[in-house]
Amino acid sequence: MNWFFKLLGHIWLSPITLIVLIGLGIMCIFRQVKLVGKTRISLVFAVLHGSKLSNYMVNGHWAGWSGGGCIVVRTPITGGILAHENCHVLQQMLFGVTFPFVYLTEMLLVKFVKKGRPYYDNRFEVDARAYAAISENQMKNAMR
Repeated sequence: MNWFFKLLGHIWLSPITLIVLIGLGIMCIFRQVKLVGKTRISLVFAVLHGSKLSNYMVNGHWAGWSGGGCIVVRTPITGGILAHENCHVLQQMLFGVTFPFVYLTEMLLVKFVKKGRPYYDNRFEVDARAYAAISENQMKNAMR
């Protein structure tokens, strides 16, 4: 991604980033998450074992979440999960502060108009799964 468009995306996303970072800061204080690293475009937080958030995630509800240039994942962290959530960060950089509303609208459209599954059939999740699959294949080929 061109550095100019990357910068523009982060600026466009900055109001959500500020809210998310405040929330994650509070979650760090209460030992729910911990900053563990970064990717080219996002900060990566891991959910701590034994936390209330960990108990929710372990029950299979979700492997990760991204918002405002930040990614929260359960451990162990895999390349596929990071790639999937990074794709969402790129989507957020494109749609900026409107992304939560666009994502929700897409889920409602899939549920009530297309009669599909709101999570699995919405275009943002389909794109993120494809991005993760491509990334994992590239990693496997690089290791050969």
